[in-house]
Amino acid sequence: MTSPCLRIRFLESGVGETIVIELPDGRLAVVDAHPSTTHSRSDIADLVNGRTIAFACLTHPHQDHGLDLIKVLEHEAVQEFWYSFSPAAKFVFSATQRKKFLSPLNEFAETIALGWANFMIDIFAPVAARDIPERSLNESSREIELGGVTFHFLAPSHWSINQEEKRLEKSLVKATAEPPDPNAFSLILGIEYGGKVILLAADALKASWTAVAKLWRRFNLPAAHVLKVPHHGGKDAFDLRPTGQKPLNCWDLCEKDVVAILFAGDARHPHDEVLKKLEANTNLISLFHLNASRGPSNPLHLEIPGARAVEKAARQVQHSEIVLELDVAGRYSIQKLP
Repeated sequence: MTSPCLRIRFLESGVGETIVIELPDGRLAVVDAHPSTTHSRSDIADLVNGRTIAFACLTHPHQDHGLDLIKVLEHEAVQEFWYSFSPAAKFVFSATQRKKFLSPLNEFAETIALGWANFMIDIFAPVAARDIPERSLNESSREIELGGVTFHFLAPSHWSINQEEKRLEKSLVKATAEPPDPNAFSLILGIEYGGKVILLAADALKASWTAVAKLWRRFNLPAAHVLKVPHHGGKDAFDLRPTGQKPLNCWDLCEKDVVAILFAGDARHPHDEVLKKLEANTNLISLFHLNASRGPSNPLHLEIPGARAVEKAARQVQHSEIVLELDVAGRYSIQKLP
């Protein structure tokens, strides 16, 4: 394509996600970033290659979406840092609060909590040290135009933020209270260019889509042409009730032949029922082969945020990256690299 072009690279990231956006003005943007566990693609430093980064965005406070953002924030020319949760100090503090378990589970829970706390510190330390301007964004934030591309902020809603902050406050004073769910803070982006929309759904939960649909109508957005599947195809991101009960899902905001891009690097994702729905409602492209067996994600039934199966079967890489190019006239192409 020779006309001004928006280029979005969805890059293999093992259990995580990495999205690098090349704006028509030549700057880059990074939405979440996690290292490749298979070395099938370049390191994040080589991907950005010293170019100016208009913004680095952590969609929600989970390591599988932000581990490589630390490198970006420490070493690259980042003009802004975007996130949705607030304030960061509360999350660092809450991460050190945990339920008490009998040994050895107590040590396991402490390891998870400290890992989360250290991740949040590592993310925000270079932002403060390098004085990188910050934006805390949610559904009330005005759209931002960068290089001719419009970024719409569709979630989280004020309601979900308030609910999770109430859970946070309770968890700080009562050890047995349910802690907040970081996925509820997922920043959902609608990227508009050339009359088309790309929907980046982070790890959004199914409760998000009713509010997102209202904003979609308010912004008068066209049906999305490309979808980044929420939460790696996890069941909590989709309403799987019978059609007669009018469930609302991410594909309801998309064209009928929407290209859906799935990050699912281990056998926990996607959920079998979700996969069937995705295959029926979208033109699904997965970065990983989906033929690995899936077992229970929490076989010991541990009540610990982030509890995972003891044995996680890794999936084989199908594509090192998927590249979307979209020009100002709305012409697009999708390339799948081995």
